[in-house]
Amino acid sequence: MKKTLIGIMVAVIVVSLTVLGIGCQEPEVIVETITETVIETVTETVEVEVAAEILLFGYVLHGPTPFTESIKRGAEAAALDYNAKIEVVVPAAFGDTPQQIALFEALVAKGAVGITVVTADATAWVVPIQAAQEQGVIVMSANVFAEDAEVYAGTSGWGEGQTLGDVILNDPDAPIDQVGKVIIGSCWPGLPVLEGRTSGVIDKLSTNPNWEISEVFDTSLTLDGTVTFWETAYNANPDMVMGLGSCAFDLPAIYKFKGNNPDADFYFAGYDLEPDAIKALQGGMANVAIGQGPYLQGYLPMMALFEHLLNGNPLAEGWLDPGQEIVTAANVDEFVERETDAFKEREWYVSVIADQFTPVWEKTKPWSEYTP
Repeated sequence: MKKTLIGIMVAVIVVSLTVLGIGCQEPEVIVETITETVIETVTETVEVEVAAEILLFGYVLHGPTPFTESIKRGAEAAALDYNAKIEVVVPAAFGDTPQQIALFEALVAKGAVGITVVTADATAWVVPIQAAQEQGVIVMSANVFAEDAEVYAGTSGWGEGQTLGDVILNDPDAPIDQVGKVIIGSCWPGLPVLEGRTSGVIDKLSTNPNWEISEVFDTSLTLDGTVTFWETAYNANPDMVMGLGSCAFDLPAIYKFKGNNPDADFYFAGYDLEPDAIKALQGGMANVAIGQGPYLQGYLPMMALFEHLLNGNPLAEGWLDPGQEIVTAANVDEFVERETDAFKEREWYVSVIADQFTPVWEKTKPWSEYTP
């Protein structure tokens, strides 16, 4: 197939040169030079295409939610753009680390050459990641930082918490002058990125003497459990003026809880732009959401792998920061199409990736700039 293609291309070029009157001037030399160039070009193209078809890549998510579905779409979009083969795997239950590791090791056994993981319990992942690297697998991390990975595509928890705190303190709708409790929840207490979020926002909000900042409570790793938590917190704290979530479950939970309890009018802020989070902002049930670009967390680490292993470009190393988006009732309508329509989502991020993350190996930040 390759030889036939080369022969046809050379023949066409020779005929063209003859017609143009160039063929009469040492045609053997011209044809030899052109043939070498065509062979090199076609060979490189065929090698890349064959590599893309043969090599297996993987992405291991940490649970099935609308948030991780966006990550999955980003990873699969990258594979589509690079004509690469990818398997995106996810445990049945959110945060099931043993099943995650089993899925990861299965990808390694299948011969995956590059894998991105959302590690959740990073400590448990040290040995599996190092074992894969010893076999030549390049490992990237996303959403939750993994120390041994080449790249981390995700936000700084501390930075997000600081941003959220600043937004609240400058929000005219925030209960700045009200005396009462601020209840803070986390779906995974102890997870570094979530610890960063809660400590970052507490650092900011503790400057207001009117607020009694709670300890960080465990809201659970399920939507129903999170709804129950916020309902219980509200009923147990009549002086509650604000609730702050740390996970993707919180804003959808508030949408459900306040939808059934319209008198629960406390201020609420959280993270991620899931469909029900958008509805909560539109309906006035929540006040602020910080978006962290899950689509980019799927796309960027795979882009880095494809550029290196398929295109031969330098391996990206360091922090790929997708940035933060501050979303309120005032601007939420700007994000509705992107967050509810997968085609609009892909369309939105094409220019973002081209303008802000290309070439990807030159767009990483040093590890020294990252704070969990």
